[in-house]
Amino acid sequence: MTRNHVPSLFKIYPPEGEPFELSVRGRIAWMLDKLLKARNEGFTSKDAPGARVSDYVRRLRVAGVPIETVRVEHGGPFPGTHGRYVLKGKVVPVDHAAKTGEACHE
Repeated sequence: MTRNHVPSLFKIYPPEGEPFELSVRGRIAWMLDKLLKARNEGFTSKDAPGARVSDYVRRLRVAGVPIETVRVEHGGPFPGTHGRYVLKGKVVPVDHAAKTGEACHE
C-alpha cells in the first residue's frame, strides 16, 4: 500500500459560519473522500473494518468539518448501537470546484 503524502484541498461551507479551505492528507483525506461519496447515507466503521474511523472523524471535526453522528441500532450476538457519520453543509474538492464550479456534496 502506498501512502498519500500529497495534500488534498477542500472548500468547506458549514451550515453556520464562514466557508474555509482545508488541506488534508493520508487517512484524513481518505475519510473525507469516503464521507463525500457516502452522501446522506453516511459512513460507519462497518464500511471499513480495521480503519480508525472515529479518530479520523474527530480530526476532521476539530478542523471544523461539520459531521453529524447518527446512532443506529443493530442486532446480532452483540446488540447495541453504532455511529453512522454524515457530512453536513457543503464540501467541494478545490480541483473539482475550479473545473466545474459545482459542489460534490450539499
